[in-house]
Amino acid sequence: VQGPEAAAVLEMAGVDLGGLTFMNGFEPKDDWFMSRSGYTGEDGFEIYVDSTHALGIWNHLLVVGAADGLLP
Repeated sequence: VQGPEAAAVLEMAGVDLGGLTFMNGFEPKDDWFMSRSGYTGEDGFEIYVDSTHALGIWNHLLVVGAADGLLP
């Protein structure tokens, strides 16, 4: 999830960023790993999960982020 609203979208989706800072990572939930970077020039997050959870997370983020203009 990249862009100026990335952190807000993740928080609205119920993801606790736990004070995650640039170029660091942590496990916000069991079987998740998340890192924060800005390779697009904007704030951004990478979420690593088992493929069995990926589609559900993807769909949830799209629904929650739609009001803020989140696009795939």
